[in-house]
Amino acid sequence: MVKRGFFRRAARWFLVAAGIYFAAVYAGARVDWVAMEEGSILSAPPPAPSTRVTGAIHVHTRRSHDAIGTEAELARAARAAGLDFVFLADHRDAGSPAAEWERTAAWEEGVLLVRGQEIRVEGVGKVLVDRVDTAVVSWTGGMESFLARVERDSAFTVVAHPRGRPGDAWRPSGASGMAAWEVFDFADVARRRLASPSVVYHLVALAGGELTGRAEHNWLRLYRDGFRSPGVA
Repeated sequence: MVKRGFFRRAARWFLVAAGIYFAAVYAGARVDWVAMEEGSILSAPPPAPSTRVTGAIHVHTRRSHDAIGTEAELARAARAAGLDFVFLADHRDAGSPAAEWERTAAWEEGVLLVRGQEIRVEGVGKVLVDRVDTAVVSWTGGMESFLARVERDSAFTVVAHPRGRPGDAWRPSGASGMAAWEVFDFADVARRRLASPSVVYHLVALAGGELTGRAEHNWLRLYRDGFRSPGVA
């Protein structure tokens, strides 16, 4: 009887503590998040009148080990979001058929899909690149030879995951030879979430979303609420 009473009281206090925790995280103050449509980003002087195009850079398809969507599904989602182009930056593994990497660009659902790659340059970091005529798993020749290849192929390059894990983060002090720098990175958000006191709340919310059909909503909320990221355009 004593043990049973102890466990009942422990369970009761656990439920009370859990309720307080989830209520506090749900209602607690969150850091303001940057929204482009609110004009809260730093921007360059407006260019001369021209056609404006919008798109997404660094998107994966099922050709990568960490994604499941097809190009057709991605193109439909991009069209629904009002995008004009998507820069695909899939990983290539050693067993990936070469034929899958031959086309560099195509129109799907009225959206331009630019097929690039995400490449790890040994000792440097990760780079997104297009128009390189060879599908690369990892570039082991160093930055100088990589930039020579990029210049030869007139390729477009973006520094990827600059604040990533120790093995992926950008090591050079500058970005000479790169056309762009990835500013907002979902991986940053995920690491910040997993290191925060609210991690249990978010994991429970994600699990609950799978059961209630709100998984996508909860994923977007996980990435959006309470996270500040600089933006430069």
